[in-house]
Amino acid sequence: MRNSDLFPLYLVFAWELLGFVALAFLESAVEGPNGGGAATFGWKKSLLGYEVREYHFWLWYVVVPIFVFSPIVVTGPDLIVFATLASAYLLGGPLEDFAYFVVNRNFGVRKWNSRVGTWMPWYKAGRVEIPRFYVRNFLVVVLVWVVVYLLGGHETPPTL
Repeated sequence: MRNSDLFPLYLVFAWELLGFVALAFLESAVEGPNGGGAATFGWKKSLLGYEVREYHFWLWYVVVPIFVFSPIVVTGPDLIVFATLASAYLLGGPLEDFAYFVVNRNFGVRKWNSRVGTWMPWYKAGRVEIPRFYVRNFLVVVLVWVVVYLLGGHETPPTL
């Protein structure tokens, strides 16, 4: 595979991540000082140890995947394209979350910690803290690419 074959996918990946940064501005405007969607309307359920509100369910599990995976409508089934888009989705979530703290005037980087971000579980090691889903998402991305490699995806040229 030539590097020029990969450029369009890198561009799509970067474009998708840019969309997640833009989404941080939207969520900041919608949620304001009420992180985790605490003041949004609708139902609230526990899912895999997380409190999921209706607003976040529709946004993160329906709308965002529809947009992130939309290039597959053009390319058709393609393992490398799917893995690239899945990586963008899984890494875009943590990027959006961190950017949310940066752009939300009610929070800021100093409040990116488990004492303020109580709506999500955190790993803590001394003074170092990181939301659990950051680690989980990164590990799933690694797993996706291991599976792609094992399935021979490294020999499939991207079709985008």
